[in-house]
Amino acid sequence: MKSGYSLLALAAAVWAIGACAPEAEPLAEEPKPVAQAGEAADWTPIEPILTKNCAPCHTKNAAAGVSLATQEGLMKVVTPGDPAASEIIKSVRGTDGHKLMPLGRAALSEAEIKQIEDWITAAG
Repeated sequence: MKSGYSLLALAAAVWAIGACAPEAEPLAEEPKPVAQAGEAADWTPIEPILTKNCAPCHTKNAAAGVSLATQEGLMKVVTPGDPAASEIIKSVRGTDGHKLMPLGRAALSEAEIKQIEDWITAAG
């Protein structure tokens, strides 16, 4: 019976310590957006999609004057925060008078397009 009382005493001590413990501190920082105002968004999440599907034509000697080999070039065809207004989305969807890109190759999957759209939204 003595061990039962010891267990009860231990449980009471643990409860008392927990009741006196300070509350957990909130996170010091909010999660940061993909880009701060005036900065280019980190393109790491979508760079493999662009390298595979766009860079074969849109590099240094860029087709249609659009280079997607660099983040700087990408930002010229992106309206941060607004995928529907972004030229790159109009091109990969073949909407608003744009030819469906990439030309002569398989179209991007809906998942790839969604990933680019999500990135553009977060960049806003």
